[in-house]
Amino acid sequence: MHAHKLKVTIPPDHEVAIRLPDDFPPGPAEVIVLAASKPKESGVAGPKRLERHPVLGAIVFHEDPSLPIDAEG
Repeated sequence: MHAHKLKVTIPPDHEVAIRLPDDFPPGPAEVIVLAASKPKESGVAGPKRLERHPVLGAIVFHEDPSLPIDAEG
């Protein structure tokens, strides 16, 4: 595996272009973007819900496990 790490600043339009070194091998690759920090959300962070799954039902993600589970859960 060949890797290249590059620090960038995400502009307001959220568009980033990169140029890899000439010795980077051509062919299929995977690009992963890691934010330095989470964006701040307004209000209290509560559980997040996804669309209801046809077999599993409601899917809920709890970012803060110390908060109580909502009444619907």
